[in-house]
Amino acid sequence: MYSFIEKNYLLSKEEIDLFSVKQENDITEIPIIKKTTRKIKKVGLLKCVLDYSIQPLEKELLTIFASTNVKKPLGFHPKEREWFHNGWILEEIRFKKDGISIEDVRYRIGEPVFLAIKENEKLKIEDYEKQLLQWKVQWQSINIAKLEDEEIGNRIVEWLGSFTNSKKLMNSEEFMSQWKFEKRLLFLHFVSAIFQLYLSQQPFDWKEIGATYYKKIGGSKKFDRHKEEFIDLIEKILDVPISDLGLRSLGVIVPLFFTGNLYGIYANYKSGCVHATTDDAVHREKFATDANVLWIVENRGVLTRMAGEVSFVEDTKSFIISSDGQIRSSHANFVKQLIKNSINLEKIIIWTDYDQAGQSIANGWRSIVERSIVEVKYVLPNGEVTKQFDDILETTVYIENKEQEEMLGGPNFWEKWINE
Repeated sequence: MYSFIEKNYLLSKEEIDLFSVKQENDITEIPIIKKTTRKIKKVGLLKCVLDYSIQPLEKELLTIFASTNVKKPLGFHPKEREWFHNGWILEEIRFKKDGISIEDVRYRIGEPVFLAIKENEKLKIEDYEKQLLQWKVQWQSINIAKLEDEEIGNRIVEWLGSFTNSKKLMNSEEFMSQWKFEKRLLFLHFVSAIFQLYLSQQPFDWKEIGATYYKKIGGSKKFDRHKEEFIDLIEKILDVPISDLGLRSLGVIVPLFFTGNLYGIYANYKSGCVHATTDDAVHREKFATDANVLWIVENRGVLTRMAGEVSFVEDTKSFIISSDGQIRSSHANFVKQLIKNSINLEKIIIWTDYDQAGQSIANGWRSIVERSIVEVKYVLPNGEVTKQFDDILETTVYIENKEQEEMLGGPNFWEKWINE
């Protein structure tokens, strides 16, 4: 127990005063001291039952105390004294500078709970490795001999091959930190399923991905819950739109709203009102605009207001797209197409809400457009524009959350942003 306490509960330069340890009935009192060049100061006291109960630990206890970092106040649970006398939790008392007055009292886990947590973690990792092995067997059953020197396919093989164990999967920075093991593993299955269809060199729709991979009832719905996130991530990892892998239909039609001149293989649009294309069209088309200024706004209300100023849109040669409060892969691919195919494009203006969500959306658009040679500007809550994204973070700290609609302005206002 002493070794456990020293490793987990003593702060810098603290130690156990072994000569002052007291035993009262079944409770052991362990003083914590801190030595300086002048004196020895008593900084804390641990009360615990060393002869702890070997009966099975209660699951609720393991849920409440997930690690040695968890601290609970006195009175946190009706069974706390029972757990204490079983030796499962200990009482930590911290003193003020005088070494006498009590500053804080809290419960922390004892060694038996710590050992149980470690055993559970070991079993969890073993289960992770078992599940990862099952994925590897399925992945290795896919015939990759057809690849030869194919760039995208080899990129997939290399990326999937990097996950040799569950630790590497959980430590990968390409996943969002909140993704648990199960979701990360499901994504590996998703990439494997995409790869399998990609090798066939035939177009496929969303439902085919899970259906052909799992080959059982319900397989076609396996990835539905994470559709947007999985598509966004595979496009980010491979740096190509998912349509290049063969996906032609997402199973549902997602609209994209805009105004301005837009030209494609199958459709042409003129400024004058709000238009809508679809994610399917973005996958199949090669869209371009003759506009000089590309506006990316967060909300449809702003798009509708600007679309109503037809003279402004035409005179400034503007093209305006609404991302509808989030960045879907279809929005990202639409904008990438416009940047790639529009030879007259000179500026991009990103205009989002002035709250945390708006900052996140603006940052997402920054990552999408930052590789382009086009000038990028961001609208600030004070009615100014900036070329520095960090200015958004600095200015929004000092204001309350605001929406774009609170500062719509008008043509004169918008022209100022273009010309600044």
